[in-house]
Amino acid sequence: HYEVLPREAYHAFKEWYGEDPEGRRILRRACRIDNQMSQYPFKIQLYQQESAHVSEKKIECDELENIRRCSACRNVALRRCGNCEKVYYCSKSCQAAHWSYHKSKCGKSKFPMDTDQLELGFWGCRGLGNLGNTCFMNCSIQCLSHAYPLTHYFLSNRFESDINRDNPLGTKGNLARAYETTLKELYWSDKSYINPTQLKRSIARFQPRFAGYSQEDAPEFLAYILDGLHEDLNRILKKPYITLPDAEKYENALIAGAEASAADKLRNCSILRDTFYGQYQSTCVCPLCSKVSVTFDPFNLLNVHLPPTHRVIPITLFVENRNPQVWGVENVQYGIKVDSTDTIEDLKERLSDMCSLPSDQLTICDVYQHKLISIHNTMSDEVSSISNNENLIAYNVDYDQPDVQVVVCHKEVVKNDRGESELHAFGVPYFGSFSPRSTCAQIRKHLWLQYRKFIDRDDNFNSASLTIRIVDNRGDPINILVQEKSETSSDPFSFPNTLETLSDLFGKECADSYLFLCIEWAEQHWIDKLNGVADEPPNRHNSMNVSNGISLYQCIEHFTQPERLDKDNKYYCSNCKEHVRAMKTMKLCELPDILIIHLKRFEFKTTFRRNSKLDTFIECPINGLNMNRFIRSPNQEKNIIFDDVPAIYDLFAVTNHYGRMGYGHYTSCCRQWDDNEMGDDW
Repeated sequence: HYEVLPREAYHAFKEWYGEDPEGRRILRRACRIDNQMSQYPFKIQLYQQESAHVSEKKIECDELENIRRCSACRNVALRRCGNCEKVYYCSKSCQAAHWSYHKSKCGKSKFPMDTDQLELGFWGCRGLGNLGNTCFMNCSIQCLSHAYPLTHYFLSNRFESDINRDNPLGTKGNLARAYETTLKELYWSDKSYINPTQLKRSIARFQPRFAGYSQEDAPEFLAYILDGLHEDLNRILKKPYITLPDAEKYENALIAGAEASAADKLRNCSILRDTFYGQYQSTCVCPLCSKVSVTFDPFNLLNVHLPPTHRVIPITLFVENRNPQVWGVENVQYGIKVDSTDTIEDLKERLSDMCSLPSDQLTICDVYQHKLISIHNTMSDEVSSISNNENLIAYNVDYDQPDVQVVVCHKEVVKNDRGESELHAFGVPYFGSFSPRSTCAQIRKHLWLQYRKFIDRDDNFNSASLTIRIVDNRGDPINILVQEKSETSSDPFSFPNTLETLSDLFGKECADSYLFLCIEWAEQHWIDKLNGVADEPPNRHNSMNVSNGISLYQCIEHFTQPERLDKDNKYYCSNCKEHVRAMKTMKLCELPDILIIHLKRFEFKTTFRRNSKLDTFIECPINGLNMNRFIRSPNQEKNIIFDDVPAIYDLFAVTNHYGRMGYGHYTSCCRQWDDNEMGDDW
């Protein structure tokens, strides 16, 4: 004779008696096969402790496809409607609960003879109407309604016997009744969507914060409704007075946590507590006297802050060619890690460390459509002002020197839709600093060294072959030369190839420190020589091989890291008799069957810019979130409660927020699951 035991009982028996003492098999292990084990088992296979081979004794029932499901809760059906004989139920309570929705359809004449269960097609797949900024409530209810243990508990009317009308912390069952009505409408109604009016009124009656129609926080609403349902369904009618055990007297923290959990269950016992609540350990160490304070508290939401993110900003370094023997050099793209509070100065210093150029000689510009449109020259500006779609180019130029800043763009001939030739910008623009005493020929020669790589190597061409025009900041030709002092050609827009200096060319009274030039690659000999290098991406530095996102495991690890309390959340040390900034460490002791994780994306910054939303991508596994490493320690003693009990979770519901603080919209996506399997469709 064999009995199927809960995991905790199995490990307790194994700890006390072992699995195979003196050759007598006192305890064997049952496992799930092919995701086909439920409340009414389909297959059970028994294993010996020392062998992985299947025992000859095996209990088999009907195949999965032949099992009929309850129309109310989708459990294994044991009975059917006596009137229509087409709808099945698992118990009388499910049949009684479902009758108000089924009676309008009940009747043999309304059902085809070959139809078995017509009412399971859209089980729970219905929308909730927006009553006015209630998207936070609708999304929370949708996710909670797909928590199968709680849904089965309400749909089968099992909650009726657990309603606690005398609990002063509850709503005398009003919230539970309103949630029941909403849940049954979601699962049994024929409508495509329903309006959760009754639930909204019940919540507003007992929690004025959610009474109006302002936008609220979905995690806070979810925490309230879990606490409210727990108090309404608390099986402890008269809560005893208990004294929490002193955790510091225990040498083993697991025993202290188990004692605190047992004390909590003397006052709180409900399906909500059994399914959604876990326990964490909080340890505070006083920096003055080193006193250690340990407390254990229950939780229903795991509020996880995002770890400090290192945003990777790609910056292309324009590598200048100063060697006439080298035909051309390629630009290099670096990935600079920055925090949200870093400044442009920090960005330049980290780029300087990578490229070995002085930070004060680096100028970072934003290039759009092959044109330089802005310069990040304010060192105190935060890097958060740089958007993700900016194309940043770093130039080796000292922007603060009183030199002439030369900006050069490129244009090539492109055929339009009508077959006509037009000049279009291409390539990476140039930004450099030249002394007013630099001659035009020197500037031409320098530009030729930088951009002759655009063509195949040919020693017959030189800087004099370039067609360079003087333009304004929009790229249109402009004449700003001092004609009576210049030795230029008849073309007033052409940049000369002479020994005239910039100060001679533009006049000593010229106060404009910028010179805009455009190199036109329009002649036929240039068109034949262009090799496409201008359109090729820059060389990628190894620093670019870094992901911008973080994993959910990193977020949870950050939650368990020690942190120094700030001045607004000081800890009162009973030994020092004063509030101190203690070192606090959070640790997970017990995990619930259904784990709710809240990713806190809003961060407090300054008084005037109070909150900002972090848009860091979080990589979260759909199946197989392994939480074992967060509740165990390699040096921790094994115990009969947690030993060998897997803590692996599958994701079945997500609530997303779009927008910013105080403004936005919530959406949710869920998938069905039951005792038999987790669905694949969302």
